[in-house]
Amino acid sequence: MSILGAHNLKLKLILYEGGIRFLKQAISDLQAGDLAAHNRNIEKTQNIITELQSALNTDPGDQTARNIRQLYDLISDNLAEAARTHDPKILYEMADILQELSQTWRQATY
Repeated sequence: MSILGAHNLKLKLILYEGGIRFLKQAISDLQAGDLAAHNRNIEKTQNIITELQSALNTDPGDQTARNIRQLYDLISDNLAEAARTHDPKILYEMADILQELSQTWRQATY
């Protein structure tokens, strides 16, 4: 694996971990009644998902990239719904998905 490839995988892991951390904080903010902080942390996670989407292969023949893009779209849509409804269940589910993605990339890297 090239140094650049290793760097990109490490960056992906950092982004996943950041998204998970922000979602957990959004849940805590919601429980504390701080809706402004709740929404800011959801927005931070949405920004991470946007960054991850922009790093995907754009080759139309890359089925894996298409599948991951669809998953990122699902996460983004659900985060928007969670921001509107203040439903912590959605945030837990999206954090679980990000955790699974993080574990998959971690296994692929090490």
